[in-house]
Amino acid sequence: MNTTRKCCITIMNKSCNDLSGLSLSDLPDLPCVMNALDEMEQYIEAEGENALVSELYNIAQDAVAELLEEEGFHI
Repeated sequence: MNTTRKCCITIMNKSCNDLSGLSLSDLPDLPCVMNALDEMEQYIEAEGENALVSELYNIAQDAVAELLEEEGFHI
């Protein structure tokens, strides 16, 4: 796993913890998470040093919210 992907997973996990108090590993792997990780990586590759952590966090929050909703959480 490359460093960019690890960074994206860390941001996704932080978002998950912020929204639910859970870790990504506590929840099932769903396509919305993998798609968001891909989108985050593509964003970093496109923006390079200009990539904004806030934008990555927004992408992660949208995916985590979708994941939690699919799992029956009310956020």
